Amino acid sequence: MGSANHNRPLYVTGRIGDKRINQILLDCGSTVNLLPLRVLRVIGITQNQLSPTLFTIQGFNQVGQKALGTIALKVELDNLYTDTLFHVIDADTSYNALLGRPWLHTSKAIASTLHQCLKYTDEHGNEKTICGDTNPFHGEDVNYADAKFYKSADSGTS
Repeated sequence: MGSANHNRPLYVTGRIGDKRINQILLDCGSTVNLLPLRVLRVIGITQNQLSPTLFTIQGFNQVGQKALGTIALKVELDNLYTDTLFHVIDADTSYNALLGRPWLHTSKAIASTLHQCLKYTDEHGNEKTICGDTNPFHGEDVNYADAKFYKSADSGTS
């Protein structure tokens, strides 16, 4: 991955519940963990299984979106396992899950978008590294702003 000059967000692949999920965005700027409703359905959970919430998520443009509810799910990234509280939203997102500061702090993990990796210490005190996905969009023709950072990486430019 290295530290070449780029502006890529940090995406990883892992498991949520018992399903393999790609495009998991690690976001140090987010105060919540988010899961789009479409991914909740992929995992096999219905909206009526959510715990109610009055939480509204504020975006960068200050437009609020009410969460549909919350749910605690097991998240597995390599050998890092956590029970994670997600706020579920009905929105078209570039990510399949967003792990923010609550997850990073609980996991005692450090995410580096520059180095495209996540570091944590396992239960035996060993430092572990999880590398970010080099092409989280897998050549999909998507219109998300994040995808352009990876298309340029494929072509050899930053």
